[in-house]
Amino acid sequence: ALGGDTDFTWNKTTNQLNIVGDIAISGTSILRTGIDTTSIELGEDASVTSYSSLAIGRAALVSGCRSMAFGDCVCSTNRYSVAFGFLTKALSDDTTAVGTFANASGTSSISIGYGSRTYSTASIAIGLASRSNNGANISIGCKAGATSGTRNACAIAIGNCAGAGTCDIGGNSVAIGDRTNSSGCRSVAIGYDATIDSGGYGAVIIGNKTCACLGSSISIGTSSNALDVATIAFGGNSRASGNSAMALGSSAKAYSCKSTAIGSSAKAYGNDSISIGTETCAYGNYSIAMNRQAKAIGGSSISIGFSSQAYGTESIALGEGHALANCSTVLGGNSNVICSTSIGSVIIGGASITLNGTTWVDNVVVPNLTIWNTPSVGAGTDSVLTWDATTKKVRAVAYASPSDCRLKTCVEPINNINLGGFSGVKFEYNELTPNEGKKAYGVIAQDVEKVFPTIVKDNYSGVDGEIYKTVDYKQLVPILLEKIKELEQKFLDLEQKFLDLEV
Repeated sequence: ALGGDTDFTWNKTTNQLNIVGDIAISGTSILRTGIDTTSIELGEDASVTSYSSLAIGRAALVSGCRSMAFGDCVCSTNRYSVAFGFLTKALSDDTTAVGTFANASGTSSISIGYGSRTYSTASIAIGLASRSNNGANISIGCKAGATSGTRNACAIAIGNCAGAGTCDIGGNSVAIGDRTNSSGCRSVAIGYDATIDSGGYGAVIIGNKTCACLGSSISIGTSSNALDVATIAFGGNSRASGNSAMALGSSAKAYSCKSTAIGSSAKAYGNDSISIGTETCAYGNYSIAMNRQAKAIGGSSISIGFSSQAYGTESIALGEGHALANCSTVLGGNSNVICSTSIGSVIIGGASITLNGTTWVDNVVVPNLTIWNTPSVGAGTDSVLTWDATTKKVRAVAYASPSDCRLKTCVEPINNINLGGFSGVKFEYNELTPNEGKKAYGVIAQDVEKVFPTIVKDNYSGVDGEIYKTVDYKQLVPILLEKIKELEQKFLDLEQKFLDLEV
């Protein structure tokens, strides 16, 4: 049905059909030109108020030039915009809104999907109730980018509820996955329910329920957590919570500043501690634990070997041994133990050796000692270790003191020897020595010192820490030799007198 004033004209210049007036397509539908002959309105109450535009549908509204609106109650209000759906709105220049309740209000933005929204320039929202709140954002997926935050320019959210919630999506950040959120600027979150907090500047997380809280942190693996600045958590259930801490491995934990845990269930509790191996533990500050189930508990302790334990401060356990005392060391061997009271002791090699109590303070135990490839090794002034060509091992032998006359000066005979000031005795060592209960023969140092002070020294450390006197027994040999010679001369003199009397 043509209206009474409807007119068709052909424009020879543009080769176009111009329609002026109304054409009734069906009962109430009206096809008519809009504000000029380049615009078309189709539908009840459809309206075009700018040139070169198209409005199709009931109450479809186009007010921008070169724009289009398709659907019931849709509107396209600015230039070069397109609205398609029900109650759909394209409200800025160069916008596209497609879907029921879709809204594209940011310049050059695209909103596709039921209830999708784009609020900022050059932003994209695709999916049910998806949102793009700030400049140049991209949100793809159901409720992707649906956040009340504003600090989220140039962010990307892809996945169901990706970037959704009350917190911000960080600027220049990426969130990919179901319920994934990347709030820190320049951060990347990939996986189910992966979360980067607002302080996670430059953080990266990948995996199911991963989390990064502060800047420059990395969290990779199911339920892994990087909770401090510059931390790394890599592996399922791993956790790095100290500044610059690193946890690598399933259930690995690095709790303190600059701590490192590498291996399944490895734990580094102390500052600057290192734990490497399955179920290892470095508890003390600056401690090191390596190999399966090794434990370095004391500060600055080192434990290397299966089930080795270094509990004491500055203790060392290498091999399958336990160094429980402060400053103690267990090197090699099997099942060797230095108990907590045996401070400063050392066990090298052997098996099932236990040092317990103050008796073993500052002791060194080397069972079956062998030293290879050396002619001799000094061991104090009492003995040396010398090379045995037959057994091809080093053995301990009596020490021979240098006695060449060319090595001596100020040589004088020993005269007027008085041995009456001390006597030989038999005795038992008491609890102040490691030889408690052992019977022996000797002299009393205090008595010898009164007569021969140079052969008595204050250089023995008892188990109670006190310094006690020692006697250099080998220096008694020339003294006793002279005394024997003196007695021999007296015997010869007496024998001569007896012979003279017989005569």
